[in-house]
Amino acid sequence: MTEDTTEERRCIQRILTTQEGKPPFWLLVGQARIGLRDLSLEGFAAPGSPGLEPGRPFAFGIEWEGEAGTVSGEAEVVNLLGAGSGQVGCRILAFAEDGRERLHRWLAAHVLACAAVPVSAEEAAEIVSGPCIV
Repeated sequence: MTEDTTEERRCIQRILTTQEGKPPFWLLVGQARIGLRDLSLEGFAAPGSPGLEPGRPFAFGIEWEGEAGTVSGEAEVVNLLGAGSGQVGCRILAFAEDGRERLHRWLAAHVLACAAVPVSAEEAAEIVSGPCIV
């Protein structure tokens, strides 16, 4: 039997970010701007990019389309699916300044705007910081 190396590592709910086929959240790494596939307070997934290798911490920024400012910090690749331009799963190691609080606000607003069923602002915030249910 082989060990499954793709098990879920995040304890906090991951939020799918693509809207109408377009990513509203962007990962900034070096000169690259990469559309995020999902995002949580613990990490994110994105298409693979040269220079993002497992075990090598890297500086990142995250932008939300239409919002001022950037969430920045340090992350590392913990999962790589597919060769070359596959998908990378990254764990956030540290946030700069108020990055965690800003990302929480952004994700709660995103959940509130995209929820398939009515949710309150308080419920959206609880979803963002709550346990992984997917």
